[in-house]
Amino acid sequence: MPMGANFGDVDNDGFLDIFLATGARVRRSRSQMLLRNNEGKSFVDITASSGTGELHKGHGVAFADLGNNGREDILVSIERYAG
Repeated sequence: MPMGANFGDVDNDGFLDIFLATGARVRRSRSQMLLRNNEGKSFVDITASSGTGELHKGHGVAFADLGNNGREDILVSIERYAG
């Protein structure tokens, strides 16, 4: 179940993509997911290829062009835990 979610255009194709961050502590599978919008027809999981997977508990998600370079960055609040 996502705890944080937001929309942004990570590939600048004009279609909004989705980033989901779960509030659950997941040990053996990723708990963050990036879904690329396939021209408004479907969504494709690009978490592994984009390097955005995270094994820790995620909270808030924001999209912003931090580098002022025309590409959106994804910011996620992550809770790290020992174990």
